[in-house]
Amino acid sequence: TNVPEMLPTNNPPSVSNVQIVPTDPTKATGMALSYTYSDADGDAESGTTIEWYRDGAHVSSLDGISNVGGGFMTRGQQWLVKVRPSDGTDTGAEVSSNTVTVDNSLPVANSVAISPTDPDDSDSLSGTYNYQDLDSDPDTASTLEWYLDGSRIPELDGVLTVSSLMTRSGDAWQFVVTPNDGLNAGAQTFSPI
Repeated sequence: TNVPEMLPTNNPPSVSNVQIVPTDPTKATGMALSYTYSDADGDAESGTTIEWYRDGAHVSSLDGISNVGGGFMTRGQQWLVKVRPSDGTDTGAEVSSNTVTVDNSLPVANSVAISPTDPDDSDSLSGTYNYQDLDSDPDTASTLEWYLDGSRIPELDGVLTVSSLMTRSGDAWQFVVTPNDGLNAGAQTFSPI
């Protein structure tokens, strides 16, 4: 008597909670794929395909990648990702993520300083800073403020240079920049005193 062996059936895996994080990515944050893989047979994930779509077009150079850097992104673009799970034997159903829109990157003010660095009461004070914006937005709305002995001097708002007529020996001056690209303001940045 011959009894044929019954081979166990393999169940295809599945994915859930497929999403792009963060939900409001910028060139500064980049974006990443997040999902939950499950397999009824306990098989490990192997051969899962990942496809990214930008404004409806497949970006094949990003196939298989879980993290997308800001260099691939431009403000206003819409992105989604599709995942087809595999356990190395069978593939499951393809699942699409949420669609996210690339948001504005906040501008940054670097190297905020006052020159000269060791002034006397006959020197004018000049505030300097480097403006950076990953979206290449110009410096159109940054705010400049001066503080004397810890108190803001409103009449110097927007001014880069403080005349020597306003300085005295022993004054403690500080220059403050809040970078703004016309859409959003970045972090307020203080010069050394």
